[in-house]
Amino acid sequence: MPEQMSFKCPHSGNEGCQATPFNTEKEAAEHALWAHHDASSYGSSCGSLLCLYRNQPANLACTTAFKDIGHFKAHILTTHTPGLGLFKGEWRATKEYDERVTNVKQQDLPAGRQIVIDTECSMFPRQLSEISILDRVSGECILNTLIQHPQGLNQSLPPTSATVAHGLESLSLQEPQKVSSNRSIPRMNVHDVAAVLQRAGVTPQSLVFTWHMNCTDLEILAEFLEAGNYHGILPTKQNCFPMIPQFRQNLPSMGPGQMKFPMGMDLIFPMFCPHSDLIGRHGQVLFDCQRTRLLCDVFDHLRKGVDDLE
Repeated sequence: MPEQMSFKCPHSGNEGCQATPFNTEKEAAEHALWAHHDASSYGSSCGSLLCLYRNQPANLACTTAFKDIGHFKAHILTTHTPGLGLFKGEWRATKEYDERVTNVKQQDLPAGRQIVIDTECSMFPRQLSEISILDRVSGECILNTLIQHPQGLNQSLPPTSATVAHGLESLSLQEPQKVSSNRSIPRMNVHDVAAVLQRAGVTPQSLVFTWHMNCTDLEILAEFLEAGNYHGILPTKQNCFPMIPQFRQNLPSMGPGQMKFPMGMDLIFPMFCPHSDLIGRHGQVLFDCQRTRLLCDVFDHLRKGVDDLE
């Protein structure tokens, strides 16, 4: 049998490295986090991930400490990778976003609201298990609940290769798995959820924002309501604006292979909201919903041009 390659690197000063082996230990902890700003293989039970970037010519280490690896990576990209130019110039939106969202401030939005949605669901079959909805403008929490199904979550159907592929693609854009058990938030059934949405003024004219590549969160909620015989509460996909495509078209490709910029919430949020107390908070979809709302605000500001930022 061929001999397995050893990992090596995790840095240890100027005497270490000389790169290659790897394969893997997560490619030698992402080559000691992008060549020696280190983060000592991420494992920090006490929550101290030190940035070891050294400025030149003084050769002084940065030593900023982080509790969250996404925050650490965001720090490197925004502080120690000046060539990326993340905040240069004015950001662009898609044509659909411009037509439907940009003009909303000059128009009345009849009987609707701008809302931010985040969901959690079982993958096989797709079944809603938790949902959070915020008002996009005020930040008011409209809904934050676990979902109660009459027969419990149905996990009886085996996955096909197509559903596995779709599920894995979705998971690759999400943070580490959220856990829905033993929570101190309400449990609602479909009738409760429909009543809350109707009282809150959510209508087919509402605009929906999600942190996703597509309208999956809206689709999952619509399927849940329709299964309970509730129709005509939610808008269609034409009024849904996934924010990942809006950000991605304004962010640079990375590395020699010109790979697409990573869009995980755990990286993107601390890049643009580095002082928020939402960084590193997991365990409820509410946190992702709150982060998405703040990123919507960031996007709107960046579209005015960096000189207009407060």
